[in-house]
Amino acid sequence: MTLADLRHAGWALPGPTVASRRWLDAALAAAGEPPPRVVLETNLIQVQPGLIAATDLLTLIARRNLPPTHADSQLVEVPLAGFHLRRPIGVFWLRDAYLSPAVLAFIATLEAVRDLVDG
Repeated sequence: MTLADLRHAGWALPGPTVASRRWLDAALAAAGEPPPRVVLETNLIQVQPGLIAATDLLTLIARRNLPPTHADSQLVEVPLAGFHLRRPIGVFWLRDAYLSPAVLAFIATLEAVRDLVDG
């Protein structure tokens, strides 16, 4: 499946100020595709899976926000090669502040994961 295949689909998405929506709009524009045809706009992540399952709309939702039984639901992931949202994260602390061994281990883990992802 390609982005062009989704051109005429209806979408249930968060409002245009939400980061994931801005990412989707930018990713479609970068691919030369029109903006999504938004049929339903909601910022209530909790209702999205049930709402989508009851319609033929598409949405953009993190896997972690799917209900635990999503494998048994009517929801399916639409695989699109190279179309993945990566969210940057950061860790901030006060200069010269004491960092506990647990915090240092957490930072080291984040750096290791970053290095694996970025290659």
